[in-house]
Amino acid sequence: MKRYITVHYRENIDRDIVASIAFVTPNYLSKRFRSEVGMNMREYINQLRIREAKRLLLSTDFSISKIASDIGFDNISYFSTVFRKQCGVSPADWRNRKGSGDTDEVERTIAKG
Repeated sequence: MKRYITVHYRENIDRDIVASIAFVTPNYLSKRFRSEVGMNMREYINQLRIREAKRLLLSTDFSISKIASDIGFDNISYFSTVFRKQCGVSPADWRNRKGSGDTDEVERTIAKG
């Protein structure tokens, strides 16, 4: 399940799709995923997307809306909300950190690339 999500997180995937690929019911998938990963599938997908967004914000000059779209968010407002919840700052503030000397987490993010 995690492998499929890791490969396809940029796409519009949900538990029904993943459940059908894993040959289990959506309810079983949800319960099993949460017990093994410690979060629900949507949270996991968003975590992967935000990790990639952070890398792109620091390593490209793509617009924030392009990055949001490229990593699977249809709504930039929702992307910004999820990003702020996970990172504590807006996507623009994250990008600006690169030049601010706050480089420890920035460098780790680029290295994970």
